[in-house]
Amino acid sequence: DENIVQINNNNFGFVTGGEVVGLRVKDTTPEQRDLVVTEGEKLLGLEYNFLFVVSHPSRYYCSDLISRLWSQAGVNINYDHWVTTGNDMIVSPETYLIYYSYVDSSGVKHIYYLVE
Repeated sequence: DENIVQINNNNFGFVTGGEVVGLRVKDTTPEQRDLVVTEGEKLLGLEYNFLFVVSHPSRYYCSDLISRLWSQAGVNINYDHWVTTGNDMIVSPETYLIYYSYVDSSGVKHIYYLVE
């Protein structure tokens, strides 16, 4: 019942393992950003797409949702133009890294905030 498009609070600061990457889309206008937010809000409550390799018009998985919303705003962040993954968005020439964190083998969390 929880597998739907929904708004979640940013809890990246509480990740206790693995890596977290934060990205921004380059050179966007306020109108493009507003479009992404407005169109994204319309999708709240839609079912999650567990068939990642099958594009569905009314189901999304996490990176697919973001990629399709930016596509509506005229920006392609899907590097290989196939199934959108986090790696596609990281290597896209349309994005840049603003945040990176990881937990090392000693359990120490390293956080880096990057600026333009």
